[in-house]
Amino acid sequence: RRRPGPAAGGGARGVAGALREGRDGEAGENENNTGAVMASQSLRTGCGRLSACSGGMRAAVKCQAATQDFSSLAPTANGLRAPTRGQTNGVRRYFADPGKAAQWFEATAPEESSRAGAEAGSELDDGSRLPSYEMTGHLQLLRRSLGSRVAPTLPEPYHSEMGDRGGGGEIGQSYKVGDTPMLDLSFMSLQTGVKILAKCEFANPTGSIKDRMVQYVLQEAAKSGELPPEGTIVAATSGNTGASVAMLSAMNGYKYIVITNEKCSVEKRNIMGAFGGEVRVTPSGVPADDPLHYQNAAITLCEENPGFYDLDQYGNQLNPEAYYHTLGPEIWRDTAGQVTHFLAGGSTGGTISGTSKFLKEMNPDVKVHMPDPKGSVFYEFHVGGVPEEELCPGSYQVEGVGKDSIPPTMHFDVVDSMVQVDDLESFQTCQKVAQNTGVLVGGSSGLNVFAASKLSATVPEGSVIVTVLPDSGFKYLSKIYNSEWMDKQVKKHEQAALAKGNIAEAR
Repeated sequence: RRRPGPAAGGGARGVAGALREGRDGEAGENENNTGAVMASQSLRTGCGRLSACSGGMRAAVKCQAATQDFSSLAPTANGLRAPTRGQTNGVRRYFADPGKAAQWFEATAPEESSRAGAEAGSELDDGSRLPSYEMTGHLQLLRRSLGSRVAPTLPEPYHSEMGDRGGGGEIGQSYKVGDTPMLDLSFMSLQTGVKILAKCEFANPTGSIKDRMVQYVLQEAAKSGELPPEGTIVAATSGNTGASVAMLSAMNGYKYIVITNEKCSVEKRNIMGAFGGEVRVTPSGVPADDPLHYQNAAITLCEENPGFYDLDQYGNQLNPEAYYHTLGPEIWRDTAGQVTHFLAGGSTGGTISGTSKFLKEMNPDVKVHMPDPKGSVFYEFHVGGVPEEELCPGSYQVEGVGKDSIPPTMHFDVVDSMVQVDDLESFQTCQKVAQNTGVLVGGSSGLNVFAASKLSATVPEGSVIVTVLPDSGFKYLSKIYNSEWMDKQVKKHEQAALAKGNIAEAR
């Protein structure tokens, strides 16, 4: 296990170096997701999975309506096309029958789609009615598979969830993880013929994509004996991984110590501490080789306590492997193999590395696009060709994405292109998604959706862009959805633009 590499000016070796394996990697740490644990668990009540997802505060309130059986639903005469950009009256549909869901990709003409909401009202062709909330918005949630028209093949073994295995020395207790709904955000597309779809990872039990990785890693560690019964788990985290560790520790009798930094939102800190373990907070902005850096603090703690189990999400190759076995197959299944572009930011790199490896194995023509916050070192390393020891990390406010060093779990061999996104673009996209769809998402989701929107203008007509919404906006109520905090971010952006002489951008 190696510590993170130094910040610029140190001249010491970088992080990944010789220890990086040539295995599949991951995309987007996307840890900034402290969300609606209670709401997301409420949505799973009585159905074992999230069958419909509203995403905002009403998620829990509308639980009963959201989990109804829509198996008798028939497509309307107006077809199932996603509304084109600028339309606001499309009908949200939930599909239990894969045969009906597959018809969604057989889109009708755009003008027919624009009439769907007005003509359908709240009554369906068979006379049945959907709850009023389900008839609002202009996104569609593809439940389960798009399967019967195109039956994608999946490798064996394929796991969409890692819990409920039971047995001695294994993680036997967990809520259902994975198999999340897919949301149509094509209203953000800059081309009518290009779809933007997003996996609702905030629908996992602790409100983030990290439940997938943590459950998988702990399951494997328990089976191998590295994690003994009633042992202590240590995790360096920007918040979401810590919440997942905390929940699974409480459910399975483990102790836990999670170490984060001051940038972590107060909501995420509170969630990590709510399950009875210890939360340690280190300074933000320290060099990657500083002993106070949260990753180094975790390494030191485990060195001083050999019996502790270090999750090591930045170096443990089980991280990308988890997404290779779960998120990748789900995206392939949910799009009936029609995904053409996968997009996700990276921090540990597990999400983008593992998911992309799977998708490229299924179809080598799938392109992988990675947005990176301005201030993170990934873009300069991969696109700019800056040597690892010369990287100079900057400051940015988006949580759970981007990095100040290159972790071994970030596999750039699967990344085809990258783009830089600034904080304000990410946060304002979060607000746009919330105000247009009723779904609250975190900052890394805003970064992904903003980049997907930009990408949609450059790809061929008929492309299907799939991204992820890594965590819930409930974890950032004190930041992204707080007007005073956002006003400060706008002023900082204006000042930075003026300092560069960019008056138009400042305005």
